[in-house]
Formats: sequence, structure tokens, C-alpha cells
Amino acid sequence: MIPIHWDDFFEPLDKGLHPMPAWMDPFEVAMQRLMPMALADGVALRLMPLYQAVDLRAALPAP
Repeated sequence: MIPIHWDDFFEPLDKGLHPMPAWMDPFEVAMQRLMPMALADGVALRLMPLYQAVDLRAALPAP
């Protein structure tokens, strides 16, 4: 699982990307809930690096 939507969609894109205000997106709470579920199901939970292009196909396990 790769959580991907982190930017503030209330801001226009021409101002650049900015994270959601913390009060609207309690990241720590979300991770505290997601991590135990991911571990219990054997799902790798990874975070995308900020401001870097990522090849999602390269992140997949080999067939």
C-alpha cells in the first residue's frame, strides 16, 4: 500500500504543492491505525519520497 494523496487540494496548483494543514489531516493518527492492519495482513506500507519522481512499477515485487 502506498498512501499518495498528501497535498492540500484547497490551494491552487500554481502556488505549488503544500501539505494539508495538520488539523485537517492527522497523519500520525492515520499511521497508528494503518500500520497494525498492514502488519497483521502482511502488507508492506511505504511512504513516497517528497518532491521526487517515483517509478511505481519498480516498487512491485518481482513476479
